[in-house]
Amino acid sequence: MKACAGLLLAGLIAAPSFAQDPYAIAPQAYQKQFENEFVRVTRVHYAAHEQLTEHAHPARPSIYIYLKDGGPVLFKHEHGDSGAMAAIRPATKAGAYRIALGRNETHVVDNQSDLPSDFLQVELKTEIDPKTWNGRRFRDPADTATNSNKVEFDTAQIRIARVVCSSATTCSAAIPAPAHSTLQISTGTGETAWLSPGASPGPHPAGEYLLLEFKQGALGRP
Repeated sequence: MKACAGLLLAGLIAAPSFAQDPYAIAPQAYQKQFENEFVRVTRVHYAAHEQLTEHAHPARPSIYIYLKDGGPVLFKHEHGDSGAMAAIRPATKAGAYRIALGRNETHVVDNQSDLPSDFLQVELKTEIDPKTWNGRRFRDPADTATNSNKVEFDTAQIRIARVVCSSATTCSAAIPAPAHSTLQISTGTGETAWLSPGASPGPHPAGEYLLLEFKQGALGRP
């Protein structure tokens, strides 16, 4: 009887979290694109003036990479670490990204703009230093005629570089074989590729990429 009661209690505890799974509640808005022991990447699309019902997100440090210009979005927090409050995410610029600690929160979403909002949420499963994990990065005016590789964020745990490839034939020079496990993201299409240490990146279309290089192993292990 005790075992049955325990199973019932576990089911009751698990049910709300399953019911608030964003992938299940709003599959048109949240699609899992990639996941391994280091990261989970979710492609997010809020249609113009779309309103999403309440759903939950776990407390994970995240990087939000904006794929297109977007307008303000209202997040109404109901439960979790954020408490009961409303917050407006400002308008976004394509190619920019935001680094956030991430909190256990439940909210509804209201895209108040005539523009859709398209971005990737990269949730980290690795350890980070909360004192350094924050900020916004905006792209410089891109010189698409020249290859470039610029480090924009660098800590003991992770390095983020922005790479511009002027042409497919010269892209391998801009994206060398990584020294650590690396997530490669096209800021134009949102496509991702996982690069193992020392692996040849191979041919790439011309464009702009973000390289998220993990200096530590999964869950903080070297």
